[in-house]
Amino acid sequence: MGSSPNLRSLFSIICSGESPENSSSAQNTYTMCQLKRHNHAESAWILVGDTIYDATPYIRSHPGGTETILRKSGGAADCTEDMRFHSGRARKEWKKFKVGTLVACPRQ
Repeated sequence: MGSSPNLRSLFSIICSGESPENSSSAQNTYTMCQLKRHNHAESAWILVGDTIYDATPYIRSHPGGTETILRKSGGAADCTEDMRFHSGRARKEWKKFKVGTLVACPRQ
């Protein structure tokens, strides 16, 4: 039985060592420092505007290849233009894998 996107996101958060407090809120927020941790095949998050998506499930089956996703994961690039390239069906599917929203790092 497959896990739901929310369970997958929670698992991703726990495995990455991030604070699980974010996972209980309806709107998860992450800083760029947190997003940068998700730049590998086991956890590849992409940034589209200020929205973060978990691209991990698509890495191995993406028609453009694994490197296409990994090159831009972890916030390395804003994938807004890349998402426009995809079909409406694909963009709709992506909404299921929303992890949260990018926020500014708090001043220390």
